[in-house]
Amino acid sequence: MIVQVSRKRRKTVTDPSSTSILEYIWTNNDAERQRQTKVQYLEIGQREFYLTLQIPSGISPDPESVVLEWPEKVNWQVDACQALEFLEKKKNEGPKKQ
Repeated sequence: MIVQVSRKRRKTVTDPSSTSILEYIWTNNDAERQRQTKVQYLEIGQREFYLTLQIPSGISPDPESVVLEWPEKVNWQVDACQALEFLEKKKNEGPKKQ
Protein backbone atom coordinates (compact mmCIF):
# COMPACT_ATOMS: atom_id res chain seq x y z
CA MET A 1 0.00 0.00 0.00
CA ILE A 2 1.19 3.50 -0.82
CA VAL A 3 -0.07 6.69 0.84
CA GLN A 4 0.77 9.91 -0.99
CA VAL A 5 0.10 13.57 -0.24
CA SER A 6 0.57 16.03 -3.07
CA ARG A 7 -0.50 19.53 -3.92
CA LYS A 8 -0.86 21.46 -7.13
CA ARG A 9 1.83 23.98 -7.82
CA ARG A 10 0.45 27.37 -8.71
CA LYS A 11 0.97 28.71 -12.18
CA THR A 12 3.32 31.67 -12.45
CA VAL A 13 4.14 34.13 -15.20
CA THR A 14 7.50 32.45 -15.83
CA ASP A 15 6.11 28.89 -15.57
CA PRO A 16 2.48 28.60 -16.73
CA SER A 17 2.35 24.80 -16.37
CA SER A 18 0.43 23.25 -13.50
CA THR A 19 2.08 20.25 -11.85
CA SER A 20 1.65 18.26 -8.69
CA ILE A 21 4.29 18.39 -5.99
CA LEU A 22 4.75 15.35 -3.76
CA GLU A 23 4.81 16.43 -0.12
CA TYR A 24 4.72 13.07 1.66
CA ILE A 25 4.87 9.37 0.81
CA TRP A 26 4.55 6.23 2.97
CA THR A 27 4.61 2.59 1.93
CA ASN A 28 3.93 -0.69 3.64
CA ASN A 29 7.38 -2.14 2.97
CA ASP A 30 6.28 -5.76 3.19
CA ALA A 31 6.58 -6.47 -0.53
CA GLU A 32 7.22 -10.20 -0.08
CA ARG A 33 3.84 -10.83 1.50
CA GLN A 34 0.78 -9.42 -0.20
CA ARG A 35 -1.11 -8.37 2.89
CA GLN A 36 -4.56 -6.85 2.74
CA THR A 37 -4.05 -3.50 4.45
CA LYS A 38 -7.31 -2.01 5.70
CA VAL A 39 -8.11 1.61 6.39
CA GLN A 40 -9.59 1.62 9.87
CA TYR A 41 -9.99 5.39 10.23
CA LEU A 42 -9.36 8.44 8.03
CA GLU A 43 -9.87 12.10 8.90
CA ILE A 44 -8.90 14.80 6.42
CA GLY A 45 -8.47 18.41 7.44
CA GLN A 46 -7.05 21.55 5.89
CA ARG A 47 -3.49 20.52 4.87
CA GLU A 48 -3.49 17.64 7.36
CA PHE A 49 -4.79 14.10 7.80
CA TYR A 50 -5.06 11.36 10.43
CA LEU A 51 -5.00 7.78 9.15
CA THR A 52 -5.13 4.46 11.01
CA LEU A 53 -4.29 1.32 9.05
CA GLN A 54 -4.60 -2.32 10.04
CA ILE A 55 -1.96 -4.66 8.61
CA PRO A 56 -2.43 -8.40 9.21
CA SER A 57 0.43 -10.07 11.03
CA GLY A 58 1.97 -13.20 9.58
CA ILE A 59 1.88 -15.02 12.92
CA SER A 60 -0.50 -13.28 15.29
CA PRO A 61 -4.27 -13.25 14.68
CA ASP A 62 -4.30 -9.60 15.78
CA PRO A 63 -3.45 -7.09 13.05
CA GLU A 64 -0.74 -4.48 13.49
CA SER A 65 -2.03 -0.89 13.68
CA VAL A 66 -0.15 1.89 11.94
CA VAL A 67 -1.07 5.52 12.62
CA LEU A 68 -0.05 8.32 10.27
CA GLU A 69 -0.75 11.87 11.45
CA TRP A 70 0.53 14.22 8.79
CA PRO A 71 2.29 16.63 8.95
CA GLU A 72 2.81 16.62 12.73
CA LYS A 73 3.71 13.07 13.74
CA VAL A 74 5.47 11.49 10.78
CA ASN A 75 9.16 11.14 10.05
CA TRP A 76 8.98 12.23 6.43
CA GLN A 77 12.69 11.72 5.74
CA VAL A 78 12.68 8.07 6.87
CA ASP A 79 9.30 7.38 5.24
CA ALA A 80 10.49 8.85 1.92
CA CYS A 81 13.68 6.75 1.96
CA GLN A 82 11.75 3.58 2.77
CA ALA A 83 9.26 4.35 0.00
CA LEU A 84 12.11 4.78 -2.51
CA GLU A 85 13.60 1.44 -1.44
CA PHE A 86 10.20 -0.26 -1.74
CA LEU A 87 9.50 1.22 -5.19
CA GLU A 88 12.98 0.33 -6.45
CA LYS A 89 12.50 -3.25 -5.25
CA LYS A 90 9.12 -3.47 -6.99
CA LYS A 91 10.60 -2.05 -10.20
CA ASN A 92 13.37 -4.65 -10.21
CA GLU A 93 10.89 -7.51 -9.72
CA GLY A 94 9.48 -6.89 -13.19
CA PRO A 95 6.01 -7.91 -14.33
CA LYS A 96 4.32 -10.75 -12.48
CA LYS A 97 3.72 -13.98 -14.37
CA GLN A 98 0.23 -15.37 -14.16
